Amino acid sequence: MNFKKYLKNIEKKFVVQTLDSDKDPYDYLKRYIKEAKYRDWFNRNYPNHTIYDAVGLSVADYVKMKRKLIPDTEQTIDTEQPPKLSKPEQ
Repeated sequence: MNFKKYLKNIEKKFVVQTLDSDKDPYDYLKRYIKEAKYRDWFNRNYPNHTIYDAVGLSVADYVKMKRKLIPDTEQTIDTEQPPKLSKPEQ
């Protein structure tokens, strides 16, 4: 295993360990989708991770939950990439 992959695994284990193991992983997804403050906090503190990876679920689980909670997103695929900022015109 290369060093980068090793560090990513260590960091992922830390993220998972900071979550309450008694709580349903889907509760974390619901909170992430519905609460902007929680989503911002998670993205700020764990910029190299997705919420679904952190709780041990898949992108399909995330998309399914998002469609369930916010039906308008059925046609939208969310890659969880932050928007690119455009350079100011000079």
